[in-house]
Amino acid sequence: MDELKKVIEEYAKQLTQYRAEVEKTSKDGQNETAEVKAMHEKMEKSLEAVEERMEKLQASVNRPESAGEMKAKDEKESKVLHSAFIKTLSGRFSLDDEEKEAFSQHQKSMLLADETSLGFLAPTEFVAEVLRDVIEMSPIRSLATVRTITGKSIQQPKINDAETIYWLDEQALPTSEDFDSELLSFPAHVAGALRSVSQSGLEDIAYLEAELRASFARTFAKGEGTAFISGSGIKRPEGILENSDVSETTSSVTNQVSFDDLISLEASIKEPYLPNATWLMNRATKGRMRKIKDTNGQYIWSPSVAVKEAPTILGYPVVLCPDLANVATAAQPIIFGDIRAGYKIVDRVGMTVQVMLEKYAPLVGFLARKRLGGQVQLPEALGILTIK
Repeated sequence: MDELKKVIEEYAKQLTQYRAEVEKTSKDGQNETAEVKAMHEKMEKSLEAVEERMEKLQASVNRPESAGEMKAKDEKESKVLHSAFIKTLSGRFSLDDEEKEAFSQHQKSMLLADETSLGFLAPTEFVAEVLRDVIEMSPIRSLATVRTITGKSIQQPKINDAETIYWLDEQALPTSEDFDSELLSFPAHVAGALRSVSQSGLEDIAYLEAELRASFARTFAKGEGTAFISGSGIKRPEGILENSDVSETTSSVTNQVSFDDLISLEASIKEPYLPNATWLMNRATKGRMRKIKDTNGQYIWSPSVAVKEAPTILGYPVVLCPDLANVATAAQPIIFGDIRAGYKIVDRVGMTVQVMLEKYAPLVGFLARKRLGGQVQLPEALGILTIK
């Protein structure tokens, strides 16, 4: 666009000069001499050349970008904005011309949009990298349904009601009496992750970015993992164990888990949810499972035989979840069922990072805020084992 603007200005300048020369010759009432004619032809050729260049640039500007060009352009802008964001946080590095332009273009979105958080809105690339690390560390997030939202919450009808079959007359529709229209609300709660960095740490831009990203990811993963299992639902997600509609199976023996208990827990889940069912337990409980035998004297634990394949119990994969309790009286150490169908996580777009220079001096504090929520959406897809 800048090049086209310069060419247009040059064309206008040459055209003005050409017209002035033509008018001067006409005003003097003289015949066009060979010298004047040659000058006019030279000016015309120069005008034509500039005009041709201008037309090509205009055609280039008006040509729709291909998907590949748009993707490459977006990726470049994202990287530049990402770099400008980290440098701005550190306060130790000056922005180059490209980064200044990116920051200027996105200033309204990068500078704090929410007056309560007093920080910078992180660019998409940085948020995506943090979330990628969170997914690798958060077992429930990798199994549940995850939806990105733009508002503070979403609502949906109860899934089991929406899946009811209706037998109707020709051209008839279900009425409000045919189903319960109760809505489930999924609010996105505010979660914060704090990391302090030394003054020397600010001097290495690569270190700062890696440190902030890893620290934020660990904090969010650990905090949300606990909430998805046992969160109260007040200012945080609702945990699976806190939902009273999820069925419970009580063990047959005090302070122990038997083969029959696992069979009973499996039987508590309806058939449609079994193909995608998973066992959730912590490492200590997994150790107990390795020792349990079925009625034929065979161990029920089947170790994985391939890389990245989970071990199985009764044919269903086992996923370690450190936030579940050990086997003990009245504890709830095992969850079984279709986590994707039963539990929904909502992530609100955006993450802000606030720089705190004085509160943690001589260190510098960085507080990341994001909104997320989660709760049981289909209780019948999940089951809990409670120890007698």
